[in-house]
Amino acid sequence: MNLLIQEHLDGCAVACLAMVTGTTYGEALKRLHNVDHIPEEGSAWTSNEALLEALKGSGFEVLVYTPRRLVELGTSILVVRYLIGVTHYMHVVVWDADRQTVLDPFPNGRPRPLYYYEDNLCLVFEIKRKLLH
Repeated sequence: MNLLIQEHLDGCAVACLAMVTGTTYGEALKRLHNVDHIPEEGSAWTSNEALLEALKGSGFEVLVYTPRRLVELGTSILVVRYLIGVTHYMHVVVWDADRQTVLDPFPNGRPRPLYYYEDNLCLVFEIKRKLLH
């Protein structure tokens, strides 16, 4: 899985959906918001419910739960983390269990230690690709 940088200030969920589905940012934007582009003054913010439906619609089985340590999870997961601050901003990142690393789509972001994400987790979407029979 490769890191994809979000194209909108609040487009982290779009970028993460694109990463886990192997699609483009534009395709993920279409799946989540049913639009081809977002005007500069518009918003790409995505609710937890919309993200869950988009993951299921992309062929994933999804378990949603409150967090635990990332390194204990044996699969790639989509993580929503809670940034402590005045705005209580929700940010979405991908945990790549194979490489034991967080893929953070925020542009110009610097790599942060794992405990930074674990200390601020609030919700985990554990995803597994459905097998077709």
